[in-house]
Amino acid sequence: MTSLGEIQRALYQRLTGDTTLMNLVKGIFDASSVPDAQTYPYVTIGEATEVPFHSFQRRGYEATVTLHIWSAAKGFKEAQAILARLNQILDQQSLQLATMTQVGCWYEFSESLNDPEEDVRHMPVRYRIETQE
Repeated sequence: MTSLGEIQRALYQRLTGDTTLMNLVKGIFDASSVPDAQTYPYVTIGEATEVPFHSFQRRGYEATVTLHIWSAAKGFKEAQAILARLNQILDQQSLQLATMTQVGCWYEFSESLNDPEEDVRHMPVRYRIETQE
């Protein structure tokens, strides 16, 4: 069993179901399926890790998921506004998982990056999510 599929589905549902976030971005995508010529800003659901986190004779998992904020605005103000909304709807909030119980979801870090080949701002944002079967 793994928690990653359930977590990614729950994240996608939470992000796309938030009207305020969807007013800030032009879409939420899997990192490998961003449409050609997609307009900015948008968020991708990217890399994930998972390790066992068993307790009280129950299987558990500690996962990290990295979301990526992409913006073509000058400076990082737009990306920071998107990050603020992501933290409001994800940090220390519950996700609806299909078969597992969520223990917690925590914001771990973000980083402001300038894409060297384009005039694009990139902000990876990582969340740690613990679950139990």
